[in-house]
Amino acid sequence: MTDAAATLPAIAAEIAKATGVPWGIVVDRTVPTMHGPDGAALVVYEHGQRLEVSGSCGKARDHLARGEGPFVVTVAADRPAAAIAAHIMRRLLPSYLPALSRAREKLAARQVAVDEAQALLAELIELAGGGSVFSEKERTIEGTTVLQAARRVRVYPATTYGGEAEPAPACVSIELGIVDAQTARDLLRFLRGRAQRLERAEA
Repeated sequence: MTDAAATLPAIAAEIAKATGVPWGIVVDRTVPTMHGPDGAALVVYEHGQRLEVSGSCGKARDHLARGEGPFVVTVAADRPAAAIAAHIMRRLLPSYLPALSRAREKLAARQVAVDEAQALLAELIELAGGGSVFSEKERTIEGTTVLQAARRVRVYPATTYGGEAEPAPACVSIELGIVDAQTARDLLRFLRGRAQRLERAEA
């Protein structure tokens, strides 16, 4: 820890005293971080005579609303710890902490959706009589079961598409590969009949 960053315990203590919750210090690869409640993490970089304090959202960063972040302030490194803490609390925490809380809630909801999608995938595998499963890298695809070389079932978790829109339910895509003509007729009749029943139910 550098001389300037050595004041971080005192800064964290000032923030803890003002907010009523503990803040601790962790040094990871020489980069000190102040850790607060509910996943809050303030990463501190030294640039000459100034400290840059950056609010990290970790895995929740992908769930920040559009226009939120980055959460960064700079302050003279030679200022008293109380003054640095006051600057952080005035200029950084009021925007960072609420945004972090919302992003973490969305991350938790996303994990629930992923767990439900994986359960659905397991159910489909059982209905199909088994198959091999692998995870795909695409952001929206959490799992795929390969039933045969030409057959594939993908499960997409429930998700939202920006804003406060209602979540789209989990959905499934099925690739059948080559089937005989009668099987194709039967499948299309079934799908058409089901679609018509749904339309009548919604009317």
